[in-house]
Formats: sequence, C-alpha cells, structure tokens
Amino acid sequence: MSTKETFSNRLSFIFSALGCAVGCGNIWRFPYLVGKYGGGIFLLMYLVILFAIACPLLTMEFSLGRLTRKEPIAAYQEVSKTKGWGITGFLGIAVSFCWLAYLTPIFGILVGYLFKFMTGSFDGMSPTEIANSYEVYRTQGNLIAAQSMILLVIIAAALLKGVRKGLERLNNICMPSLIIILILLCIRSLTLPGVGAGLDFYLRPDFSKFTAEALIAALGQALFSVGVGVGCGIVFGSYLPDDKTNLSKNSIVVCLGDTAIAFCAGLMIFPSIFSFGLEPSAGSGLLFITLPNVFVQLPWGNLIAVLTVLLFMLAMLTSQIACLETLVCFATERFKISRSRSLAVIVPIMAALAWLNSVSTVSFDWFDWVTSYIFLNGGALISSIFFGWVWGPERALNAAGITSHREIWAFAIKYVVPAALLVINITSLCTL
Repeated sequence: MSTKETFSNRLSFIFSALGCAVGCGNIWRFPYLVGKYGGGIFLLMYLVILFAIACPLLTMEFSLGRLTRKEPIAAYQEVSKTKGWGITGFLGIAVSFCWLAYLTPIFGILVGYLFKFMTGSFDGMSPTEIANSYEVYRTQGNLIAAQSMILLVIIAAALLKGVRKGLERLNNICMPSLIIILILLCIRSLTLPGVGAGLDFYLRPDFSKFTAEALIAALGQALFSVGVGVGCGIVFGSYLPDDKTNLSKNSIVVCLGDTAIAFCAGLMIFPSIFSFGLEPSAGSGLLFITLPNVFVQLPWGNLIAVLTVLLFMLAMLTSQIACLETLVCFATERFKISRSRSLAVIVPIMAALAWLNSVSTVSFDWFDWVTSYIFLNGGALISSIFFGWVWGPERALNAAGITSHREIWAFAIKYVVPAALLVINITSLCTL
C-alpha cells in the first residue's frame, strides 16, 4: 500500500489543478484571441475543441498519475514496461523547469508595478510616457530578478510543508481570492460608460474573422491553457486517493473553471479599454502599457490597478507552485531524497536562471522558443500517441473510471487528440 501523501478532498484537488491551468498567459491571451478571431464564434469553437480534445488528454494525465502514483517519467515507464517512453514524462518536467526559469521574472515586474500603482507613480503620465517607463523599467534586470525571488520564496516555503499543508493550503487561499478579485473588477468594468464597444469587440459573432488561422489558434489555446503536457496533471493525479472515481468529472470542472476565469478576464479588460478609446492588445503590453493608460483615467484608478496586479500575481503563484511541485515530486522519487533537500537544490538553480532571464532578453526568448516549440508541443503530441496507441483506450478508460460513452472517449483518445496535436506541431514548425 502506497504511503504517498494525498489531497484532503476533491475541492482542494480542483483548486490545485485549476491553479496550474490559470496563469498570466491564459488571462491576458485568451480574451484577445476571442476578440481577434470572431468573438462568439471563436468562443463556441474553443469550447467544442476544449471538451473534444483537451479534456480527454487531461483526464488521461490524471488517470496515469492516480494509477501509478509516481512522478511523470516513472509513470510512463511503468505502464509501457519500456524505459524509452520515459522521454514523454521528461518533456513535461522540462516544461515545468523552463516555465519556472523564464516566467518567474514576470512576477518580479508585477511586484514593481504593484509598488508603482500603490504610490501613484503613473498619475499624470501621457500614454507615451507610460510606454517609455515600461521600456526603461524592463532594462533594470537586477531589480526585477531580486523582486522575482519573492515568488520563489513563497512557493518554496509552502511546498516545504508538503501537499496538504503547503500546496493545497496555498491554492485554497489563492484561487478563491483570485475569483473574488476578478468578479469585483468585472463588475466595475461593466459599469463604465461606453462599454458596448468593448463587449461588441469581445463577443459579437463575426464569421469573416474565423479563418483556418483562428481554428489553429483555438486548438492551441484549448490544449495548453488547461496545463496539458506540463507534467503537473500526472503529479497531481498521483496525489489522488485510489478510489476508482470517474476522473473525467474533475477534468471537466477544471476545463470549465479555467475557461470561465479567462472569459471573465475579457469582461474585465475590454470594456475598460474601449471605454477610453484605446486599442486592445495581448501579452505583457496589455498589462504594463495598455491598462495603465486606463487606470490613470479611472476614478479610484490606482486601487483598481492594485487589484488587477494582485489578480495576475495570484495567477502566477498558483501556476508556478504547480511547476515547482512537479520538479520536487520528480526529485524526491527519482533520487530518493527528502522534500527539503530537493528544494535546497532546485530553488537556487531556479533563482540563477530567473536572474539570467531578467537581465537577458536573448535568454528569455530562447527559453520561450524551446519550451513552446519543442518541449510543450512535442511532448503533448508524444503523450497523445502514448495514451491512444501504447497504453490503449481500454486500459486508459479503466484507469480513469469511465464507464459510459466509452466508444466516444476511445475515438477521441486514439484518433482526434493525436491528429489535433500533429496539426499544431506541423503548423507551428511551418511558421518558424
């Protein structure tokens, strides 16, 4: 009988899995894609893809973790009876490693912006001055690196306490707080004058914008916004009690929750932007350039800005602690060392790489490219082949506790998911 620590209840597992899925990239990219590619029609197609492709793959990862109760590499090797398939788990671990290495500096930037908004640094600035201030601030790599260490300290201190007292407890605080802040910001945004233009951009179905490019964008966003191919699904699944419950229900809740949060982020962002006649954008430019131009014009703008930055910081905390837990799980089980010793090794390495990616945009771009095009895309494709053709739908569905509509699930696992990921990989390589 395994003595591995487990989540205390289903809700805690959901919050942790949802925390992994909800990151800064999801919040500031998904709404923009919806607006860019046809509003309501993109959203509808995204939901179809989410439940036809992303949800089955996430369910398989949870199932593999629960069945084997091992870290990703060992999990694939145990089921396949072949060491070679451990490469699939390695690629997922590599994604978590790289995300910690090059996304942690974004938290450092958020810390600086939180202080700027709290002190009213942007008050009276023109749009050009706000944009220039970001460019100048981004060159202060040592400062950003120092501030990003706050993230590593918080998540390492939490994980030192284990799954229930650390990972679970932090997510049980952060996720409800994130949701409450998001609801408050949505309400404020929807009460601004002239919000119609923002809602029109965001939600009005425009079939002319839904092209093949839009379909690929929806496919990629659906597959990876829920944390597929990162190793976290297998790790969190290994912390589930082996009670044979239907894991597809958990996957559906995570997918719905992730989409709802990303959707509400759009309701928070676009009415505000269009209310002041600004152009929508995605990525860091949205948070650090576009939105500050909104906040300086809003009543109580600095307070709203502080809440917005806190929202993104909470998203960073929950996603990055999932990545660090994946590395800790791997280290403790693979090398038979304690949780404290694994953190003592991993955290300094992450701190050094976070500093490197704070001071060097070349390093940041390299990590981003390798992670996206090789580890994430490639790893997800290989794992889909594994689930559909090596493990096989029959054994996979038994492990997931799925008893109804098995033919549909089997078809998706064996054919639909691998084909979709193959399209993403080919399309991504063709755009290089």
